[in-house]
Amino acid sequence: MAPDWTYKIPNEDMYLKALLILLKRKGLEDISNLLKDSTCKIIQSSNFSRVRWNAYATTVYFYLPLDKWDLRHNDIMFHKDEIISICNELMPKEAGLDVLNIEISPSLEDIKIQESLLDSLSKVDDILSSDIKAQILPEDIIEKGKQMSEAYIYLYVVENTIRLFIDSVAKNYYGNVYFNKLKLNREIKSNLGIRKEDERKNQWLRVRGDSDIFYLDFDDLGSIIRNNWQIFQDFFPSQEWIVTKIDELSKCRNLVAHNSIIDKDERDLVRVNFTQILKQIGTTLNKNKK
Repeated sequence: MAPDWTYKIPNEDMYLKALLILLKRKGLEDISNLLKDSTCKIIQSSNFSRVRWNAYATTVYFYLPLDKWDLRHNDIMFHKDEIISICNELMPKEAGLDVLNIEISPSLEDIKIQESLLDSLSKVDDILSSDIKAQILPEDIIEKGKQMSEAYIYLYVVENTIRLFIDSVAKNYYGNVYFNKLKLNREIKSNLGIRKEDERKNQWLRVRGDSDIFYLDFDDLGSIIRNNWQIFQDFFPSQEWIVTKIDELSKCRNLVAHNSIIDKDERDLVRVNFTQILKQIGTTLNKNKK
């Protein structure tokens, strides 16, 4: 007889506190200290774990302050298997939730830090005289910078949403080791090899992620969907619909990345495409879950 799981996610604050205690007891005090200021989110997937009958695969997400994310993200992921094991120890057995993965991300709460930096620009009059300010820091530069920061947030979120969406769909279709089964053009393969080699040579570069999908540019994501349409076609109205939107967003991203200005029409395009893509993905995933 199959177990009667509750599928109830435990209180995430209490779960994190217990995890920090167990990490210290098991000799991982440094990791406990790194996760001390993080927040925790437990996400149950729609896939069975295949560890226990009818138990669901579950991921525990840790959101770190930016200072710890930049400097120590790799230290935490080095102990990934040990952390997963402890996460499973803490998960109530009756929940039917098997932790198969952990993810480390920068905390979006740190956007408040960015807001305070923008606010501090108002104090520039205390540093520069009005004549010097007019020469090197005119008001329109500050205003355009604020506009670009808004566009960057939209682009960052939608790019990584599409990246994780591709990762999820491909895993469901091909399994965890899916990347080599995707159809990739020669340019993507070449760029992938160059970026991984650069990262290997330069240890100060941040590791991009557990999957090769994190080494690809925004426009590469559109190429992957186009070249592997058979596994993505159920999620979008048409191939042209999603590939065109990614292409438009990628062009805007390149402008922002090179400190160029995108005008109001382009910022509106970013906002509209962002909303439409997220709604389409969200609606389709909800239908498939049912």
